[in-house]
Amino acid sequence: MKKIRMVLMGISVWTVLLSGCSAAEKGKDRTVLRHVEQAAGLDLSGGQVIDSQDSHGGFHGDGNYLAVIQFSNHQAEQQMEDKGWNSLPPDETVKILLYGQETKERKDGPYFTDEEGNPLIPEVENGYYWLKDRQAKEGIAAGADILHRSSLNFSIAVYDADAMVLYYGEMDT
Repeated sequence: MKKIRMVLMGISVWTVLLSGCSAAEKGKDRTVLRHVEQAAGLDLSGGQVIDSQDSHGGFHGDGNYLAVIQFSNHQAEQQMEDKGWNSLPPDETVKILLYGQETKERKDGPYFTDEEGNPLIPEVENGYYWLKDRQAKEGIAAGADILHRSSLNFSIAVYDADAMVLYYGEMDT
C-alpha cells in the first residue's frame, strides 16, 4: 500500500511540474506576441510562436531578438498592406541585413545568423518586409545609411505569404 501511495504521489508531482512548464511556455509565447505586436503595430492574436531567442542583456542592453510566428490563415497580410509594409523582394539594405553581401572590397552581413554564420531568416519569395531604423534621427538619412554606422539599432520583419510565417528581429549594438 505504501508503494502504491509513493507511485501515485510521484505521478502527481510530475503532473504538476509538467503543467507548470506548459503554463510558463504559454506565458512566454504571449509575451513574445505582445512584444512583436507593439513593435510592428500588428494584431498577432491568431499567431503561434514557433521559436524565439533573445540575447539582450549585454553591455547597455546590446543583443539580438528573433521571433518566428506561424499563422493558420492569411489574417496578417491585410494588416501589412494597410500599415505600408513593402512587397518582396527586399530592397538592397534589407537584403544585406538579412542575407549579407560580399564584394571584392568588403563583406557585409548577414546580421541574424547561427553559430556557423548562416542566416536565421530564410530567403522568402512571396510576402512582405518591414524595416524600422530605431537609431535614425530627424533630418538625418535612414535606410541605406544604417549599413555605415558603428552601431546598429533596428527592427526588421519578413512575412512569408506562402508558409504564413512571420520572422521578426531586433538588433541593438
